Amino acid sequence: MLSFSERRVFLSALPALGLTLGLAVFAPLAVAKDPPGPKPVIQSVAVIPATHMPLTFEYSASLFVPFIARQIVNRVNANLGETNAKIINDKLTAENLDLGKQLTELVVKQLQDAGLTVELLSSVERKPGAPDNVDYTKVTHNSDAILHVYFSDLTYQSPRGQSAYWPRVSTGALVYDKTGKKYLYESTSYLDRGAKESNTGYFDAKDDLSFESQEVMIDQTAKLRTNLERVTTQAGEYLGKNILLQSR
Repeated sequence: MLSFSERRVFLSALPALGLTLGLAVFAPLAVAKDPPGPKPVIQSVAVIPATHMPLTFEYSASLFVPFIARQIVNRVNANLGETNAKIINDKLTAENLDLGKQLTELVVKQLQDAGLTVELLSSVERKPGAPDNVDYTKVTHNSDAILHVYFSDLTYQSPRGQSAYWPRVSTGALVYDKTGKKYLYESTSYLDRGAKESNTGYFDAKDDLSFESQEVMIDQTAKLRTNLERVTTQAGEYLGKNILLQSR
């Protein structure tokens, strides 16, 4: 069974591998799926909120750079990225940015607008270092199903051989029956530069979401916050609509 961090890395690599999203292995808790059967009638949902995911950076030196030099450049930039990411995350935290809360609220609103009763499980037990690895069978609730909203990736990446940075964001909403034992269905969304947009949850990271460098992002935290809230809104609206479609 893959750890949550391993699934997050695998999920982020899927578009490059030419694979599709939406397999249970990418969800916070990996399980074997049962054969399709009649969908249960769901009138109420216990929602496990998404946790806020800190921003990370990813840089890859050009392949034209000699191998050893490329490794050195990547390591230097990785260290710099960690330092700059901490500066940015500290600034965003000080401004009370909570993308997990925003993502959850967007999904919840659509469920409520569709007539579902929502039970928000804000006090569900979280594991240190792996807050989205939740044992659904131990979740106490009074609803017809459990829905777990989550981020699996929040990265600003610099494509190989380029200096600018574009966002790469992955989110999901996973639905189990009320016992927490049976997987029902899920929705995932993926935003990345060059992604072919479709009704399957892929979104292209437009150029107006990019930054010339990490230093520019530090200087333009307000714009960065707006960008992150914008892509989170896009993801949350898609997840809510898709989950409702699958519930019918």
